[in-house]
Amino acid sequence: MKNKKKIYYVYFITNKKNSVISSYRKKNFIIEEDRSGAINGIRIIVNRHLISSLNEKKDKRFERITREYDISDAVIIADKYLADKLEIADILFMARKKEFINNCDFITATINKRSHRSDSAVIVIGSGRWNVKDIYSILTVVRNYYKTIDVVMEYQMSGITGLAELVYNEWGIVLNLYPIKSYPCIRKDYAVFLIKRWRDYLKKKVPFETAYVVTDDDSFVEDHDHFFERNGTMYMGLKYVSDGNVEDTLCTQMTWQKPLLCEKFHVSVIDICELK
Repeated sequence: MKNKKKIYYVYFITNKKNSVISSYRKKNFIIEEDRSGAINGIRIIVNRHLISSLNEKKDKRFERITREYDISDAVIIADKYLADKLEIADILFMARKKEFINNCDFITATINKRSHRSDSAVIVIGSGRWNVKDIYSILTVVRNYYKTIDVVMEYQMSGITGLAELVYNEWGIVLNLYPIKSYPCIRKDYAVFLIKRWRDYLKKKVPFETAYVVTDDDSFVEDHDHFFERNGTMYMGLKYVSDGNVEDTLCTQMTWQKPLLCEKFHVSVIDICELK
């Protein structure tokens, strides 16, 4: 039996052109061997017009074209167009969510150190993928760096009033709760945005000096080069160091999907990524 080539990531990417890729048995996708630092992987480029035809069980053809590779330890990544169709959007989001929660102290301390002021903070909840337990975990960190904390909600979160009472009883901190429509738009030193996607009006509703953003997908990263002139410094994601120059997105997913690979390739966090 032929030995399969060991790879450590599979990256699904949309071919945004309408031309048909025919390099692999005249199918509508192409496979390319790739390398990120010291890590071997493959990229599967899918024609845009094929995306709508992918069924809920994924496309069996992907299994056939990867059969010569050992993908048992591979991290699976996809752009926003393919993540839903391949049913991995939740996995990709959980990696970004846990990246923030697990590194919240490092992120907050780094931002606090770089800021001109560090008195007030606000947490904006605009995604249903976060719960009261998550917010409490974030507050245990933020309270160590900022005196006043607001929570702004785009919808009513179950248990948030009880959390405000708990925070006051445990720490003596008054947690100011606001629906986003009635928020007084007071500029804050630090803002945490936990949102579905970035929208331009947020910069007016919740003005800030510095912000950290976690979105349901990574569209902000893909689109930010063509985005608005921001009213403050914004960060999203972490910068990693590893064996070779490994892509940060791969490291983010590796820490959640295949944490043992982080030890194998000596992956560690060194900084936060600024959106420029």
